[in-house]
Amino acid sequence: MHRLALFLTIAAMTAVATRVEAQTGAQQKMVSRDEASSQLQIENLQTSSDGTASGTLHNTTQMVIKDVKLLVKHTWAWKDERHPGDVSPGTSAFFTVPGPIPAGGSAPFSYKPNPALPDRTDGHFTTTVGIQEFSQVGE
Repeated sequence: MHRLALFLTIAAMTAVATRVEAQTGAQQKMVSRDEASSQLQIENLQTSSDGTASGTLHNTTQMVIKDVKLLVKHTWAWKDERHPGDVSPGTSAFFTVPGPIPAGGSAPFSYKPNPALPDRTDGHFTTTVGIQEFSQVGE
């Protein structure tokens, strides 16, 4: 079971494209991460040791962006890398930001892991947030 979760985490982290759906009919298109990151940006990202993350999403396009899915990764670093434990408590989760982001506008987001990350003394978590996918509405 742990190997399946690890495989799914690695698969999510190595994805090379972000899905952007143009809601002008049934049309969908794939764009590169670089193109997607120029359309929607994470600003003022703040993370804490308990895994919470907050920031602002900035829409740089002339279209409404909605259904923003973020990938929140909690990477575990062992205090003693030469003698790590048996199972890393590192984890990841998808988080969908509520509501649309207007053209040229911004929207705050806040994420708290549920269940909470374990409180351990044999290492620490580093939390990162990336944009996984979103939809654009308009032409």
